[in-house]
Amino acid sequence: MAETYLKTAEAGGFSAKSAAKEARQRIDELKKSCGENDPDVQALEKRLLVIEDKEKAAQEEKRASAQAERAKEESEKKSIAQKLLPAANVSLTAPQPCHW
Repeated sequence: MAETYLKTAEAGGFSAKSAAKEARQRIDELKKSCGENDPDVQALEKRLLVIEDKEKAAQEEKRASAQAERAKEESEKKSIAQKLLPAANVSLTAPQPCHW
């Protein structure tokens, strides 16, 4: 049964995340019933770990791209604000009369 959920999770898509969670539960049940040292259980768990690592990497990539997008928007806002600021007024003093 865990094999079915793993195949769904490996395929990706909308149901992949829930299939990975279900596969984790099934594998944990198999560990209890068959033992952790069972080669089939270990193989299933290795496949699941690969899926979970890919999911974590994808989430990390999303988070990084969102952060980069926010930083880009902030820099654009700052540059627009700098362009809209009025030029600095330089006040000139009147020339002093010459005493020759």
